[in-house]
Amino acid sequence: MECQTIDRSTEVESVDDHPRALGRLKRTVARSPVVAFVLFAFGYTWVIDAIALLAFEGPSELHSIPRVWGPLVAGGVVVWLLDEDVRSYVGQVKHVRVGIHWYAIGIAISLLLTDSETLVALAFGATIGFERLC
Repeated sequence: MECQTIDRSTEVESVDDHPRALGRLKRTVARSPVVAFVLFAFGYTWVIDAIALLAFEGPSELHSIPRVWGPLVAGGVVVWLLDEDVRSYVGQVKHVRVGIHWYAIGIAISLLLTDSETLVALAFGATIGFERLC
């Protein structure tokens, strides 16, 4: 029985390349964590949008549920890449204490941003109906 040699010259990357790439990513995030947070949040959201477009052939109500978790997931990823404690990050998120006026401001901004085209149409005298288009 003869021994076969395995030619590994065609391998793209080795197992040792992953820690170096992760270290490089951690250093990049440490230099500008806010930019990393924004990029991860948008990246996560756009991936969810792409999946929804491919799976449902257009926007659907189902894809909006995981989509809203983008900032929380991005925050967790950035905290993990900064070698901070993710458990304490999640604990801080669930124990947020703010005044009632901040909740009102948040709801008002989200309603204004999601319904701004309807408000503009109403301001210019358009009639808004609730009947189906199809």
